[in-house]
Amino acid sequence: MDDVSASAPKLQASLSPRLRKVYRGHRGGGRLGMRVLTIGLAVLAVALAAATGWLTWELHGESAASAQRTAVLTAARQEALGLTTLSRQTGARDYQTVLAGSAGSLKQQLSQGRADFLKTLSSADVASAGTILDAGIVSVHGGTATVLLNVQATVRNKQASKPETRLYHWQAALVDSGGRWLVTSMEFV
Repeated sequence: MDDVSASAPKLQASLSPRLRKVYRGHRGGGRLGMRVLTIGLAVLAVALAAATGWLTWELHGESAASAQRTAVLTAARQEALGLTTLSRQTGARDYQTVLAGSAGSLKQQLSQGRADFLKTLSSADVASAGTILDAGIVSVHGGTATVLLNVQATVRNKQASKPETRLYHWQAALVDSGGRWLVTSMEFV
């Protein structure tokens, strides 16, 4: 008899009643106990795997929604800044940037008024610098979004002796166009 087998009765005597049952089951008489233990561990492993999968799915969904909201806000802010940050020197390029960030009826209106706008910008020597004071998403549903913006613009032109500060409160409608959010309307609110 080896040392381990000889010390087994001493070990068993020092165990609590619960542990003695487990020990006896481990020594061979408790195959049922081992099966229950194995099944229990398997069920626990499956439950942990399911919980991990569910949490990963939830986090991915939140991450995608957060990225979408960031993209919507960024597009609305850029368009509002583009509409309020213009100058005679960079007017054509600034206007092209605004056109690139627009779609639908807004793009149509901007395209139709481009020549007159650039003529006025140049003849009046207009320079405007916009600042986004606040922006917030009202809604995002599928491929459309609505954003409210508060914008301040400091406007200089040759008709006014001092720069004027103007405040704009806009509601922007946006559409997802192939993964890029474009502004379809900017309405005063």
